[in-house]
Amino acid sequence: PAAAAEAARRRLDRLRRHNLIVQRLAARLAAAGARLHEDPFDILALIDALGILVEVKTLDGTEADERERVRDALGQLLYYEPFAAAPLVRRATIHKIACFESPISQAHRAWLNTSGIGVIWLVDERFVGDALAVRVLGVYLE
Repeated sequence: PAAAAEAARRRLDRLRRHNLIVQRLAARLAAAGARLHEDPFDILALIDALGILVEVKTLDGTEADERERVRDALGQLLYYEPFAAAPLVRRATIHKIACFESPISQAHRAWLNTSGIGVIWLVDERFVGDALAVRVLGVYLE
């Protein structure tokens, strides 16, 4: 029972952290004039002809968890773009962004980039990102 209670507490804490990151990034995009959508994805922001599809992932600090979250982000973003986001986007160009609670390995960032996914993460309460993400979100990261 104690282990189950601790596991439930960790899941709730992770969900709370996830939701705070989603809210922070969504508020930043909304302040820039984006129309926001959610469900099933974390954020779909539409700004004129720009669509920003974001999946947010929290991390527990282990390599195994990072691998799982990176694979989850890749699968979700590749699936959501044609099946969930496309009907809302119309003529906008969709840019996919994986947002992590903290930096992930350079190898994982490069791997996500090969699928056209930019990577951002939090550093001292600020969003920073790789070159691909900065090309899309640069003005929104500051």
